[in-house]
Amino acid sequence: MPSFSMHLAVARAVDAARSPLYFVGALAPDAMNYPHKEHLHLRMCENRAEELAKLAAAIKPTDDFAEGVLVHLFTDWLWDTTHQVRYRQHDQSDDWWRHYQAHTGEASSHIYYTQPWAQPLWQAMLALPQESFGTLPGIAPQDITNLMQGEMRRVQRVRGPSAFFPPKMVDEFIAQAAQDYVAWRSTHGYSAPEH
Repeated sequence: MPSFSMHLAVARAVDAARSPLYFVGALAPDAMNYPHKEHLHLRMCENRAEELAKLAAAIKPTDDFAEGVLVHLFTDWLWDTTHQVRYRQHDQSDDWWRHYQAHTGEASSHIYYTQPWAQPLWQAMLALPQESFGTLPGIAPQDITNLMQGEMRRVQRVRGPSAFFPPKMVDEFIAQAAQDYVAWRSTHGYSAPEH
């Protein structure tokens, strides 16, 4: 999975005009622990692409929270099959996951401190009342708030950029993921607005 700031950046590249609730949705699927998280992210499915397509068909594009969730799951699918695989080939140690999270954390922090939209967006998301959040199986609104508050503390402690996921690579991934999402989502009856 990419970093939280990468998720926000992809969601923003897809549709920056959406409400803060859309961006909360773009983080919400990570507000649960393993192994339930793997099921929610469709990683346990035989055909992840097919399951994502079914989910897309069931979501109303006007539902900001649900659309954010879908952007998150699509972004993870792209990242998992490219950059996470590449990292795993690079680091074959028993402690690879901890190293990997350090790199994605650095990449997240770099976005937080260098992109002018990042800090105001985090504040807008944290200002939303929990009762406005959409629902996800196994995730309570407080879980989502806890995730966002925890990530804010983490991103402020860490300084990037990441040596393994440098800004140019991250920017290219964000742009490509957004472009791929818009093309993919349009096959399910929705077109993001032109910017």
